[in-house]
Amino acid sequence: MSEAVLKLKDLSARNNKSKVLWKLSEAELPSRGIVILIGRNGAGKSTLLRIIIGLVRRYKGTVSWNLGQAASARTPLGYVPEFPVVVPGVKAREWIAWYHGMKPSKLLESLPPYFQSSGFSAAHLLDRKLTELSKGELQIVQIWQQFLLPPAAGIFDEPFSGLDPWHKEKLVNAIGAMADHMVLLVSTHEIPQALRARARAIWLIDSDAATLQVIDPSESPI
Repeated sequence: MSEAVLKLKDLSARNNKSKVLWKLSEAELPSRGIVILIGRNGAGKSTLLRIIIGLVRRYKGTVSWNLGQAASARTPLGYVPEFPVVVPGVKAREWIAWYHGMKPSKLLESLPPYFQSSGFSAAHLLDRKLTELSKGELQIVQIWQQFLLPPAAGIFDEPFSGLDPWHKEKLVNAIGAMADHMVLLVSTHEIPQALRARARAIWLIDSDAATLQVIDPSESPI
């Protein structure tokens, strides 16, 4: 088995009323593939993701990253939140280029293999303002922003929420291609069959028991 890029141990989190959201004994992310995070609304899925990337620091337990050479790269971790950032007056090309510190004219010069193989393209959106884009188009832009330079790991928070079938299919294809090059932790209320077939594990937050369990994809309740 490949070396884990992330290890969680004796991890627990509480909500604003000090109620325990979940407790976790141990979980790992491998270096490649897809791990799917599921649970009810309010179960604490987004809280877990924010703990993992360092946006939430009120928790107990340990979060240990082992990104190897990627730790010194500009983008060791790609994070796609449920609600995209929209900056008025800024074009998609400028937004992506600013994030990576590159010239806007250079964006299309060297695309990662997973965007090429899946056909997941933002090229037709680059010269439009962010405020002009639909939810699906904004999703494409923010994924290009986070993964144009391949990170060691990627995190998606409800990536299929509000997407039409066309954009959903495009995104599923892209995630499948990206998983050949990194590990992806995907929080979702639905599991497309193409991703279920490739999932290494399911992380299930059981709200009734206030636990986070690691289960086999065949045991998923959804």
